[in-house]
Amino acid sequence: MSVSPGSVTLNADTRDNAPRASLVARLSGDLDRDVQPYIEHTANAITGVGFIENTDDRSGTVHISFAVPETLGPGTYRDTVTLKLCYDPACTEQVIGSPRQISVNLTVTGGVASPAEPALAPASSLPDSGTLAIESSVLLDHDVLDAEYSKALDAIVMVSGSPSPKLHVYYPATGVKRSVTVDDLRTSNRSNRLPSVSVSPDGLSANVAFGEQLSHVNLNRGGDPFLPGGSSVNMIDRPAMSSPSDAPSALWLISANDLVSIGSEIAFVFPHAMPNILKINARSGESSRVGDDSDLLARLHPEGNAIYTSNVNRGASTLSRYSTEVRPDFQPVRSRTLPSEEKTCDNLWLSANGRRIYTACAKIFRTSAYPSQDMSALGALAVYNAPVYPGTSTLVDLQDSAEAGQIAALQGPSRNGSFIGTCQVHLSCRTRLHLYDSTTTQATASYAIPASTSGQQVAWHVFYSKDGTRKYLITWSPGDSSYRILTVQ
Repeated sequence: MSVSPGSVTLNADTRDNAPRASLVARLSGDLDRDVQPYIEHTANAITGVGFIENTDDRSGTVHISFAVPETLGPGTYRDTVTLKLCYDPACTEQVIGSPRQISVNLTVTGGVASPAEPALAPASSLPDSGTLAIESSVLLDHDVLDAEYSKALDAIVMVSGSPSPKLHVYYPATGVKRSVTVDDLRTSNRSNRLPSVSVSPDGLSANVAFGEQLSHVNLNRGGDPFLPGGSSVNMIDRPAMSSPSDAPSALWLISANDLVSIGSEIAFVFPHAMPNILKINARSGESSRVGDDSDLLARLHPEGNAIYTSNVNRGASTLSRYSTEVRPDFQPVRSRTLPSEEKTCDNLWLSANGRRIYTACAKIFRTSAYPSQDMSALGALAVYNAPVYPGTSTLVDLQDSAEAGQIAALQGPSRNGSFIGTCQVHLSCRTRLHLYDSTTTQATASYAIPASTSGQQVAWHVFYSKDGTRKYLITWSPGDSSYRILTVQ
């Protein structure tokens, strides 16, 4: 018997997940009897050792599992794994070269996690603050399929599909709106998803994913806030395939479920239904398939080093943390499957300081670089009973403003299209604006969205101004399918 490698040396940070290591044991020469493995190990850092036989080449793999580095704490941990290959159950006769002792050393570096943020006080009941007072209402001449806010420009960035596919930048303080046509922004016969727009962390560019296209648009050039002409739009087409094996060197993206810009040019695209996460340089067109998950909704951590995702298409809600650092793959750093009482209801949002996750089911979770605290339950926001109409969710948008010290959340129906036909008569289509203290998360106000001249309004987006003194709501009126931007002081 030979074993390779002859020893194991590992390094880990206290913020890492539990490491793993493996050894390969091989047999050579004539073998006229069966053998069976026996493994013993010390347990300073090792939590378990397993053996998997590879019958094709007379070898076996020894898998070593370790404790979570955070639990161990900084230091060097020395263990020994003893491997025996025996001819009999009592192991009185062994193959030549057995037993073999393998030294295993794990060095843990890094700091110790600060105490976890204590659980929040139980959610207070929502006050009824009457009907929301509107400072101004602007009727848009287009629909709004997705929107984000640029704090750098103090402007709303919107994508429309009708009457034409465009990206719009609206400056609420001045009422100026600038638009640029996004070439070929359309829904193909393979895509039924709304487009996703993602503003870069610096707020000066945006990426738009729709169907098989990705567009990059500069929102600011030369320091002046304006959109350039269509020539600056870089459209990247992805080939359509029935499976990745059709074109191994190509990318496989049928339609985007979500989009996250992690820089002025780099975007991660999270597809719908197809298990292919793409990393794309939206300006040069360079791209690569970096993951194999689908149907994720994603948010970039304010520090830019992690993306948190939610997935509810596996029979249970799953929260995951991905690292944006360069790695051989883009697999989750860690995931947590939530019990039914903590389900996400699809969407998620991060607090302004990046320490909390808020979900559409109004649950709150911690974020942390340390595994013991990351994605652990923290509390809940006060909401009204969830709408009863099928396909609805509890919260449809949420924003946390550090400048205002306040959280704004919209409660109402999710935007999946299934409710539109009966929205004019069904109470679940009505939305409310809830306000919370961002430190305690206790509710401070709850307002009904007023009707417009077109009748009932459904609010789908809420944003804070750069200084936190105003809120902007994007609403839709089912009576005439009109869209408005409401300003609230």
